[in-house]
Amino acid sequence: MNADTATLMQRRAALIARPALLAEFGARTRYFNTFGGNPVSAAVGLAVLQVIEDEQLQQNALTTGAYLMDGLRSIAADYPLIGDVRGAGLYAGLEIVSNPAVKTPDSGMAARLVNQLAENGVLVGASGSHGQVIKVRPPLPFKPADADHFLEILRHTLQTLTSR
Repeated sequence: MNADTATLMQRRAALIARPALLAEFGARTRYFNTFGGNPVSAAVGLAVLQVIEDEQLQQNALTTGAYLMDGLRSIAADYPLIGDVRGAGLYAGLEIVSNPAVKTPDSGMAARLVNQLAENGVLVGASGSHGQVIKVRPPLPFKPADADHFLEILRHTLQTLTSR
């Protein structure tokens, strides 16, 4: 992957950028951070980057993410309460609506979906201006078989919620 910048987060955060992009920042900004220069933090960061490279997790996020998005779109075609499916890589959002024609946010149904998925063993969150967007954020090693399992549980959960 030949990106100009990449961000990493969860427990350790980093911004990786081409030197040309950071030259002016370094010349004009006094920068510090709590763990800057800490050898343990640096070793952990390097180990994480090595795992990302060795396990080709960037490529996995692209290919498995595309597979996941296709599956989510297929499910959305069967459930009008999903007003939109969007995302990139392994980060997806399902907009839950009460009126598909005008995409009226349905935070109540989104909350029920989050809770029912949790009862079925899948942890997702909700966000958006009305709490109507289901956030699907699996870990980087998520594979197509994992996506199939998630999609099966999502479909079953939606079927249960909409048949009540």
